[in-house]
Amino acid sequence: MKTNTSAISIYLRAVEKALKRGDATEHTYRPALKRLLESFCSAIVATNEPRRIQCGSPDFVVSRGQIPIGYVEAKDVKIDLVTAEKSDQLTRYRESLGNLILTNYLDFRLYRDGEFVRSVSLASVSRNGSLSLVTGAARELQAMLQVFFDAWMPTISAPQDLAERMARAARLLRDIVGDVFEAEDEAGDLHEQYGAFRQILIAELSVAEFADMYAQTIAYGLFAARCNHAGPGFTRERAGHDLPRTNPFLRKLFNSIAGPDLDERVTWIVDELAEVLAKTDIAKILARFGKAKRGEDAVVHFYETFLAAYDPDVRELRGVYYTPEAVVQFIVESVDYVLKTELDIPDGLADSAKLPAVGSKEPQHRLTVLDPATGTGTFLYSIIDKVRETFTSGEGAWSAYVAEHLLPRLIGFELLMAPYAVAHIKLALKLQSSGYDLTRDERLRVYLTNTLDEPHVGAGLPLFARWLAEEANVAGDIKKTSPVMVILGNPPYSGNSQHSGAWVRGLMRGKDALSNKIVGNYFSCDGEPLGERQARWLNDDYVKFIRFAQWKIETTGHGVLAFITNRNYIDNITFRGMRQALTRAFDKIYVLDLHGDALGGDTTFSGLMDENVFDITKGVAITVFVRSKVIRRRTSNVVYASLRGPRDGNRVELNGKIVKGNGKDGWLRANSIGTIKWQKVMPEAPYYLFKPENDALRQIYRKTFVGVDELFIFGSSGFLAGYKEVAVDYSEAAVVEKFRRLAFPEARLSSEDVKAEFGLADRDNWTVAEARAKLRGDPNWQDSVVPYLARPFDLRAVLYKDEFLIRSVRRVQRHMLYGDNLALLVSRQTIAPFRHVFASRSVATFNVLDNAGRHGAGPFFPLYTHFEVKGEKALGLGAKKEHNLSVEIINDLATNLALTFVATGPGDLRKTFGPEDIFGYVYALLHASAFRADFGVQLKTGFPRIPLAPGVKTFAMLCRLGTALVNLHTLQTTPSDVAPFPKSGDDVVRKVEFTPHASDPNTGRIMINKDQYFEDVPLTVWAYQIGRYQVCHQWLKERIDRKLSYDEIVAFRRVVGVLSDSLAVIAKIDKELLLRPLWTNS
Repeated sequence: MKTNTSAISIYLRAVEKALKRGDATEHTYRPALKRLLESFCSAIVATNEPRRIQCGSPDFVVSRGQIPIGYVEAKDVKIDLVTAEKSDQLTRYRESLGNLILTNYLDFRLYRDGEFVRSVSLASVSRNGSLSLVTGAARELQAMLQVFFDAWMPTISAPQDLAERMARAARLLRDIVGDVFEAEDEAGDLHEQYGAFRQILIAELSVAEFADMYAQTIAYGLFAARCNHAGPGFTRERAGHDLPRTNPFLRKLFNSIAGPDLDERVTWIVDELAEVLAKTDIAKILARFGKAKRGEDAVVHFYETFLAAYDPDVRELRGVYYTPEAVVQFIVESVDYVLKTELDIPDGLADSAKLPAVGSKEPQHRLTVLDPATGTGTFLYSIIDKVRETFTSGEGAWSAYVAEHLLPRLIGFELLMAPYAVAHIKLALKLQSSGYDLTRDERLRVYLTNTLDEPHVGAGLPLFARWLAEEANVAGDIKKTSPVMVILGNPPYSGNSQHSGAWVRGLMRGKDALSNKIVGNYFSCDGEPLGERQARWLNDDYVKFIRFAQWKIETTGHGVLAFITNRNYIDNITFRGMRQALTRAFDKIYVLDLHGDALGGDTTFSGLMDENVFDITKGVAITVFVRSKVIRRRTSNVVYASLRGPRDGNRVELNGKIVKGNGKDGWLRANSIGTIKWQKVMPEAPYYLFKPENDALRQIYRKTFVGVDELFIFGSSGFLAGYKEVAVDYSEAAVVEKFRRLAFPEARLSSEDVKAEFGLADRDNWTVAEARAKLRGDPNWQDSVVPYLARPFDLRAVLYKDEFLIRSVRRVQRHMLYGDNLALLVSRQTIAPFRHVFASRSVATFNVLDNAGRHGAGPFFPLYTHFEVKGEKALGLGAKKEHNLSVEIINDLATNLALTFVATGPGDLRKTFGPEDIFGYVYALLHASAFRADFGVQLKTGFPRIPLAPGVKTFAMLCRLGTALVNLHTLQTTPSDVAPFPKSGDDVVRKVEFTPHASDPNTGRIMINKDQYFEDVPLTVWAYQIGRYQVCHQWLKERIDRKLSYDEIVAFRRVVGVLSDSLAVIAKIDKELLLRPLWTNS
C-alpha cells in the first residue's frame, strides 16, 4: 500500500470544514471517508448504499475487486466509540463480520473476528471546530488500514471453523432479511415468498421464522453448491448452477431467492457468506466427512455446530432434534428383520422386486420406504449404508442398482428448509462416496412438504408459490396413490402442534376426507368419546404422525411402521382410544420403552442413573408396528421391553435385570427386535395399555393398601381467590397496601373507582360496597393477611376473608391458621404421570399442583385439627389440637409395628410413633420411583393407596427420609447453598430458559433476561416437576415482567437448593425400597 499522508491531510480538511459549518451529521462526512479509503489502493472500492444501510448493513462495504474484504461503520463525530461498541448493532456486527472498523471520523477502532485489535485517535476538536492532528497519528492510521486491507481470509479446512463462520454470517443475514421485509411494500419479492411459504407449507409461519428459514436456506444452498463446485471462482451468482442435479427444486428455489436478482440490500452479506465458502478448502472438509467412522454422522455434526453458533434455540423450533445414530441403527436393523421374518421379503430393505400396479402399465417396486419427518435424512442415510453392506452384485452394477432400484424406493418428507437442504447434501455425499455417479439426472426423492396437509393446487399461483406447490404435490401424489410398505423415523414432539390442517384433524377423529371413509378414531374408546376437556396430549405432532403412518400402511394393506417418539402414549389414559385403534390396525406391536423422563426420576430400580438417549427431558420409546397381508386377529399381539440406564457406560437394566450393554447407546447398536426377550402384553378395556400391568400387584394395591382419603378423617380442597385475585399478592405488605387503598377512606376512592382500578364488578351475592364495609368494620383485618401456598415452593400472601374469596374452604383450611400444622396435597386423579404430591404448612390455593381437578388439582388433607373448646369465641383461644387420622388404621399400624401411638408430634420410632411419622412415611412412598412405576396406572385413577405392613426398620427409615423431604419442601431445613446469581442488572424476569454449559450439558444457567442468570444449576433440578409444573420454570414464569426483589432472588436460590437436596433424599428412599421391598412380599 502506498504512503498516503497527503490523503489523510485532505480528509481532515474536509472534516474540519464540515465541522465549522455547524450543521454536519454523520452522513456529511461519508464522501470524505470514502475518498480516504479508496486513496490507499486503486483496487479498493468502498461502497456506501443508503437503502442497504437502512436495513442493517454497515455504512461501507470495502472490496478489493469484486471480493469483500471488510466493513466500516461510521458514527457522528461526537459519539464515544467505546460506548458505541457495546450497542446491539455493533455487537451484532462484531459477532458476524470478521474484519470491521468502527469510526467517528476522528477515532478509529479495528476489530478482527469480534475482538478489539487496536485504536487510533487521528485528531482532536477545539471549541471552534478546528482540528489538531495528533502527533504520529497519520502514520498509525495508515498502519491500521494496512492491516485492515490485507485481511485476506485464511483458508478454512476444519468443519467446525467453517460451521461457525457460516453461522455468524447467516445470523446477520437473518436480521437483515427481517429489516428488508419490514421496509418493503406488500408487492415485494420477500412478501410474495413469505406468502407462498404460508400458503403451501406452514400457515402459522411468522415473519421472524420466515427470515430464519430464508437465511438458513441461502447458507445451506451455498454450502451445497460449494460442495459440488470444482476449481476456483466460486461466487453467489454461480451457486445456482453448481447445485447438484439430484435436487432440481432447490436449484430453482435458490436461483429465485439468491440469484442475480437478489435485493441489493441483502446482496452484500450473501456475498460475504459466498466468500467464506470460496476461501474454504472444500476437498479437506469433504475428506473429513468421509473419514467419519460408522456411527458418526459428520454432516449432521457440522449442522449441529452451525446451529449452536447460529441460534441454540432454533433446535427446539417445531421439535427438531437430531436422532442418535444408535437409535437409527436399531430401528433400521429391526425393520430389516421384520421384513425378512414376518413379511416374507427375503432381501429385506435391499429388495428390488416389482409388482403389477393398479391403473398403470409400469410395474412398481413392492417395497417403498418413507420417512415422513426426514429432518437431515439420517434414517435414509442409514438405509443406504445397510443396503450397500449387503449388495452382492458387484461394484460395476452399483450405480445402475441405485438409479433403478434404490432411489425410486427411498422417500423423505420434510417441512423445514434448512434440514431439507442438509438432507440433500448428506445423501448426495453418501451416494457419491458409495460409488454412485452423481452426474446422472436421477433426483433424490426427498421433498419439501407438510406431511400432515392436503396437496395444493398450483394453477393461478405466483411463480415462486407454484414451485413450492409442485414440490409439495409430488409428495401429495405419493401420500394419496403410491403404496408404501415401510414408514420409519423420528417425528417431532410438540405439544403446541403447528400441524392443525383439517385433513389430519379429521383423520384423528375417524374421518378420512380423501376417501370419505370411517377410520380408526383416536378420540373415542369402545365407541364412547374420551370426554377429556383438554386434548393437548392427543394433539401432539408425534401422535398425528403415527395417525398418518397408520393410515398409509392400512391404505397399502400391509407393512411396517417404526418410530421413536415420546413414550406418553404407551400408558397414559388419555391415549386409550389411540391404543385401541392401533391394536385393530396392526397384528403385532413391539414396544421398547427407553424411559429417560427427567421429570419422573433419574434412577433405575437397580440404582443406575437413567438417562435419555436424546438431550431432552421427555421419556421416549421405540415402537414397531407390523401389519401382515391378512390381519389374523381382532387385536394385536403386543410385546414390551424396558431399557433403563445411562446413555454410555458398561451396564443397562433390561426388563428390570442388569445386563452388559455399554449404556443405552451401546446396547441399541448391538441389538434389534430379533434379539430381545419380550414380555407379552394383553391390552384390555378400559385403557388398552401397551405396558405390562402386574395383575398380582394390582390386586395387592386394591385389596391390601389403604387410600390416603381413608387415612385422613376429612379433607377438602384449596381455596379459590377469584374476583380478579384481588385478595392475593406476592407479599403481606403488598396485600395490606392494596386493601388500605381499596377499602379505607383515606385512599379517597369510591366503590366505582375501586371497580375501575381493580377490575372488579358487582355480582348477585357480592358487591364491592358491601365487601368494603365489612372490611372497614373489622379493626383486626390485617391479622387475616396470611401466607399461602400458590405453587410448589411459591409462598405468597392472601387476605383470608370470605368476602374477598370465591371459595375460602374455611371448614378445612382454617386448621392451618393456628400454626404448627402440616397438610398433604395429593391428586385424586391425573391424566399425566403421577407427580402430584406436596406438603404445606399454610393455607393453599386449589391450583398448587395443577389447573383442574381432573388433572390432579385440589385435594388438601390437614394433619391436625384445631376445634375450639365450647364457650370460647376468640380465635386461637381454647382450641384443642388433635390428629386428623383414622383410629382404625392407626391401630392396625401399631399392631403391625409393635409400637405405641402418641397423639401428636413424632415418636422415637423405637417404642413409639406419632402422626408426623405416618405423614413422613406416606410422603416417602409417594415420592418413591418404584412406587410410581409399579402403580402408575392406579395412581392416575383414584386417591393413592399405601401399604401398611412394613417391618419396623423399613417404617422407621422411610419415616425419617419422608420427614426430611417434608422439611425440605416446607422450607424448614436450610438447603445446600447453590445457584449463585453473579451478574448485576435490572433484575426483571423477561424470558426464562435453561442454557446448558458447553463443557457439561448436565449443568447450566437459568436465564431470566439476556444478561442475568442463576449459575451452575443441574439439568435434573431444572427439569424436576411437581404436579403439572416444572418447578424452577414455573416459579420464575409467574414473575415475568416483574423485578425480582433481593428476598425473591434468595428464595429462588433456596428453591434450587431444596430440589437438589430433595433428589438426594429420593435416591435414598429408592435405595431403601430396593433393599427392603414393601409390596412384592405383601
